[in-house]
This record gives sequence, structure tokens and C-alpha cells, in this order.
Amino acid sequence: MSRITTTLTSVVAALIFAGMFAVGDGPESAEAAAVWIAANDPTAVEANEAIEFQLRVAQERGHYRSHLTGLVIDGKLAFAVAADEFHRLNQDSGALPYLHWRFPGRSDEELAAWNVIEYVRGFVMPDQEKSQAIERLNREFEARFGRPPCGPF
Repeated sequence: MSRITTTLTSVVAALIFAGMFAVGDGPESAEAAAVWIAANDPTAVEANEAIEFQLRVAQERGHYRSHLTGLVIDGKLAFAVAADEFHRLNQDSGALPYLHWRFPGRSDEELAAWNVIEYVRGFVMPDQEKSQAIERLNREFEARFGRPPCGPF
């Protein structure tokens, strides 16, 4: 059976299914049809699985970045090493084109180092410790790149 035939069969079945719930013309009948399609249409199931996979990858990447950030704050990982790892992660995230648009003239390495600083900015910790960590990383950034970090998002 071709993909088009399968999709059409699913849509027709969904319409029939929706008609079974159309006793009251409320949003419940449309919602029931949408749920049925999402659970039974192979194309919808495949798309949902792909989105869920991308979400898991993004969550894992974020957890890993937070872990690295904690190590930098605690002094257990050098800022430059964390920035290099963020750079590696950025290669797969699709964020670089946006960051280059937002901060023109900045290298991938600068954007990755700035990203570490932004993760520190969002880290839950006492304000004084956070300020000290950000000041230290800003100095390291300037020493490495010869200019201050990128501006705020």
C-alpha cells in the first residue's frame, strides 16, 4: 500500500471516527478525531516520534551543558575546555546561524564561550557567587579573544 493510500485511509477513518463523536458539535469531537489521528496515522506517529527524539536530544544536551557549567563554577573544569565542548555541541544544534545573525563578526569559538557565560547567568546559585563567577569568566573571555563577551540575548 502506498504512503498516499495509507494516509488517505487514515484520514477517512478519522473522519468516520470523528462522526461517531459528533453527537454534540463541541470541541470534544474534533479533539477526539485529532487524538485518534495522532495515535493511528502512521505519518503522524512517525512525525511525533521524530519530534520526541529531537526533544530528548535537546534535553540531554542542555543537561550536559548545565553539568559542564557547574564544573566551571566549581573550578573543576577550565572555562576554555567547557567553551570548546559547547562549540562541539553547537555544531549539532542548528543554533549557530542564528547566533551569527544576532552577533555578527563573532567567531564560533567566541559564541561558544559566551554561551558558557550565559549558562552561568542562568545557573541557580547565590547572587554574589554568580556575580563573581561571571566577572571571572568575562575576564577570561577578554584575555582569550581580546574583546568583551557578546551582549545579552
